[in-house]
Amino acid sequence: LLLLLLLTPACADVEILVIGHRGSPYETVENSLEGFKLAYMDGADGVELDVGWTKDERVLIMHDDTVDRITDCQGAVRDLTMTDLTGCKLSNGEPVRLLSDMLPDLAGWFSIVFVEMKTPSGDVLSVADKRAFTDKVIRVVKGSGLSEKIVIISYDETVLEHLAVSQDQGIIAGWDTSDDSSVLKARKWKMPWALMPADALSDRTGTIAVGLGQEVAVYQVNSPRQFLDAEQAQVRAIMSDSVRTICS
Repeated sequence: LLLLLLLTPACADVEILVIGHRGSPYETVENSLEGFKLAYMDGADGVELDVGWTKDERVLIMHDDTVDRITDCQGAVRDLTMTDLTGCKLSNGEPVRLLSDMLPDLAGWFSIVFVEMKTPSGDVLSVADKRAFTDKVIRVVKGSGLSEKIVIISYDETVLEHLAVSQDQGIIAGWDTSDDSSVLKARKWKMPWALMPADALSDRTGTIAVGLGQEVAVYQVNSPRQFLDAEQAQVRAIMSDSVRTICS
């Protein structure tokens, strides 16, 4: 382990992009401004964050279907309006935030931001709802004037296919799967990014992906061993729950 720690380079010295997965969840509450700032201070090139769709069709920064786990309020994101969420606090005291409110700060710190669209489990959203949600996220991203720094991703195929056909609107999209099939699916839909778990890597994943015209990002890379595996696989980016650990 000591050898691995010694071999792990500081983030400024590596070609792989280091991305704070939900900011800095090992150090503070996930998807918070504090966590994103910590990732920046610890040397991250970018961050990944999660968004859901509220009852009044606002794009809220939140990973779960509900706000119960990381705020002092309760309820399903899809059943709440932003008025309902007024006064709700994350565990570090921050308010819950809209994507549109967070993007200007993030763009000032990072060269790349991954925005993961979360759709509720079950059949809460229809196909039409998912497409409307996708269109809303696209409008927020384009309205920010920061499209060139933002990659919109999802694991929901309805969302992904709608993102794929919307790329001529000036957005960047990435296909996410639980295995390495994301590379071929990204190629099929002409998406520049493919995402997958770190344990789905083969030694030449990144090389193969680049040959097919894709960049690969893997998650979550939280140890020196995982970092070295990703480096060997020649991926473009790694997502970590602790940029501080990876960059030390």
